[in-house]
Parts: sequence; structure tokens; C-alpha cells
Amino acid sequence: MKLLIPIDGSENSTLVLQEVARNSWGPESEAKVIHIVESPFPVTDLMGVNSEITRDVHTEAVKKGNEILEEAEQIFSSTDNGLQITTEVVTANPFHSAAEEIVGAAEREGSDLIVMGSRGLSAWKRLLMGSVSQAVVQHAPCSVAIVRPKRSVVEGEDRT
Repeated sequence: MKLLIPIDGSENSTLVLQEVARNSWGPESEAKVIHIVESPFPVTDLMGVNSEITRDVHTEAVKKGNEILEEAEQIFSSTDNGLQITTEVVTANPFHSAAEEIVGAAEREGSDLIVMGSRGLSAWKRLLMGSVSQAVVQHAPCSVAIVRPKRSVVEGEDRT
């Protein structure tokens, strides 16, 4: 079984990692944990933005991504669930969404299953912005498991 686990450092990502770590996988199973950073837009000083600043922002995003992936490795290091773990910071192609990068990574890796979190956007926000998990479910070349946080039902809470 080949798993792809896209994470962003959020609490939902931690829940995804804990859920995968909690399950037992076969001895041949492997998981690739990825963190996606935006591609730096090509800029020139004529645009009013120094290109060095853009590169520095991207470098910091990659550094933060590596820290997030190190935390993921720590979650798996305390379990013996049979998974072989690899990690990668993926720099998105210019003008690609996170969903496109996740689907592309699943295709490149030959993934059997994508395990990811749900942001739980309201219906209105989802209509306007879309949802990464929703787009991945629609376009993935393999099955997708969405890990949702457990919530208590509170009167008047927006449960969409």
C-alpha cells in the first residue's frame, strides 16, 4: 500500500498523522508525507518588489515546511505500524493550486490512497473558495480518505 499524506502544519494535519500512525499497515507499506509551498512569482524591481525578498520568503516557507515534516516524522517514530516514511517539501508550480499539486504527487508516486484532513469550511465559503480536500476527492487517481476532527454538537453551531 502506498499512501500520500499532504499536511500543512495545522491541527487537522496532526490528526491525520495520528490516525495513520494508529492504524496497522503491511510490511511493504510506505507513506510519503508532503508539505506544499507556493512557488515564488517571478518579479523584477520594476514591479516595485525586490526579487531577493521574494526568494527569501520562499526560502523561509521551505524551512518551515521542513520543520512541519520533522514533526510528522516524530509522530511516526513512536509507532511500529509497518510504514516506511519519506517526506518532501513540494514547491508548487506557478499558478497551481494545492489540490493540483496533491493530485500530481499521487500520480507521480503511484499512490493507492491519499489521506488528508478536512478544513470544514462553511457552505458559503466552499461555494466561493472551493475546498482543497473536495477538489482532491474529485480529481485524484486513487482513493481518498478524509480525516475529520470530532466535534461536539452545540446548539446553533454551523455544522456544514
